[in-house]
Amino acid sequence: GADDNVIAANHIGVSGLTAMGNSDGIQILGGAKRTVVGGTGSAGNRIGRNTGYGIVVDGAGTDGTRIEGNTVGASSGTALPNNIGIRVNNGAKDTAI
Repeated sequence: GADDNVIAANHIGVSGLTAMGNSDGIQILGGAKRTVVGGTGSAGNRIGRNTGYGIVVDGAGTDGTRIEGNTVGASSGTALPNNIGIRVNNGAKDTAI
């Protein structure tokens, strides 16, 4: 897997309040280790209007993911729903949300 990735300061699944047609917003799969999604201050992502997951962390060996400071499913009081907000499954370990 790809290790030590950072996904920060993005609009994922939306442009303003308009849906952009993603299935899953962010997928962390295949044994990726120590991925950071968001962060403090302006590093957070706006993740909304995805027809699948906003964020999915999946699979054995996909470990040490940190998800923080993101807006998932809303923005400034406006609902931007994903089908499912965040899911961690199938053996992914040590995920902090």
